[in-house]
Amino acid sequence: MRDSTLQFASFEKTTDHLFEAGFHMKRNAAEVVSERIILCQSMSIGMGALKVFRRHMSDPHDLVAKRLVFQEAYAKMFRHPIEKLGHGMRFLRPPSFFWFGEF
Repeated sequence: MRDSTLQFASFEKTTDHLFEAGFHMKRNAAEVVSERIILCQSMSIGMGALKVFRRHMSDPHDLVAKRLVFQEAYAKMFRHPIEKLGHGMRFLRPPSFFWFGEF
């Protein structure tokens, strides 16, 4: 094991190791996975290794909101009018079986 304050602190006597490192003004480049975990930083391995950015080329007006799975059947069953919106569909009023009061 190399002379890493964070690796020493991860095993035992955490406060002692951190105090000594601060007193002697030690610097520690977090290069090992366990050090990155202690500092809550992501490591460039696995899924963290990818940094892919892609510009979305479609027009936002062409995107269509998906309907909910049972939305039309629900509207027919309870005879609720459906309001068509740009961001999907929703009911104009809640179904009658919703209870908003106290028993």
